[in-house]
Amino acid sequence: MYTLEKPKTGYEPATHDDFKNHVYFLTNRAVNPTLEDCYYPKNKILPSEDIVYMSWIDKKTNEKRTGNRTIRYIPGETSVFADEQSSIDIPRNRFGQIIFVDGMLVVDGRDKLKRQYLDLCNWNRSNSEFRMPGKPEIFFKEDKERKSENIIDTKKKIYELQGKVFECTESELQAYCMTFDVRNYQALNVNEMRTILLDMIQMDPNRFEKEMNSDERKRKYWVMKAFEEQYLQVSADRAKIEYTLGGIQTVCEVPSINTNHVEYLTDLSFRSPETNELIEKLIKLMKTPSFTTNRSGLDVTSNDSENEILYKEALKHKVLYKAGPWTRFSDKSLNDINLGKSMAEFCELIDNDLDLGQKIKMMLSEIKEG
Repeated sequence: MYTLEKPKTGYEPATHDDFKNHVYFLTNRAVNPTLEDCYYPKNKILPSEDIVYMSWIDKKTNEKRTGNRTIRYIPGETSVFADEQSSIDIPRNRFGQIIFVDGMLVVDGRDKLKRQYLDLCNWNRSNSEFRMPGKPEIFFKEDKERKSENIIDTKKKIYELQGKVFECTESELQAYCMTFDVRNYQALNVNEMRTILLDMIQMDPNRFEKEMNSDERKRKYWVMKAFEEQYLQVSADRAKIEYTLGGIQTVCEVPSINTNHVEYLTDLSFRSPETNELIEKLIKLMKTPSFTTNRSGLDVTSNDSENEILYKEALKHKVLYKAGPWTRFSDKSLNDINLGKSMAEFCELIDNDLDLGQKIKMMLSEIKEG
């Protein structure tokens, strides 16, 4: 009785890698070649023998060993490890040649020994963590599959980010243009803003995504908005940043006249609890819809707070008036006092300045009595 068996070749079963070419490139590419298009030596011969430090199972004793191990590329052998080859003393003329031509080496997938040797030797960039002292990096392997995955991931990211930009409202587009420092964005229409942002995504999707989702950019938007809405301003000598509601107050001093006040205040708001509290208050005020001053809007309701009643009464009796979006004193001597744009801003201001609230009450009382 007998059965046929597969011949023992010492090789593992064929894999996908056995049916494709593997490409290796020299690391040192000349920046300024002496000859046109000659960025590498014409031929670069890599030694066919090396010593690596590794752990392995000894096939003879079946024990785990750790230490230096000699690897050799010798065609016809069943292993690259010298201790597993047919003889320790194999003549040099049997060693295979490993030659990079014009900076490139293409290895047939079926040449497993050469592939294994290149993957294990010290000169491979991938082995930098395990490299023996004194051995330089000489080459790296092109990973086409990983490269393709990266391309697909990048294209997917561009598609997703551009989709978000297509869905943006005009105010959202303005916010992105503002924080991405698009010049003269106020003069651009919706399609022009959207086109610029789409181009920015195409050029560097990773940077755009990082900036889009960063807390710094979101905070920067509100700081810029506060300057735009004149809640904040830079002093005439450019030495201070000032808060304008209820009179001019210093928020902070700036290091120099060349300091970018938006960037500086944005960064300071993450480091200073007091500045952060101010910016959070301004964000809340800017998110609150403006109060309309039509006749019906001045009517006092049962749901109004004391400060809301004061605001409506002061407008109704012309103690205050609306200067464009802003609320101001009718008394020209007090016209430099900024009372905000909305009723919510006014109420917030009065809560923090009882003397100012008392002044408005007295002025309102005088008008009603007189």
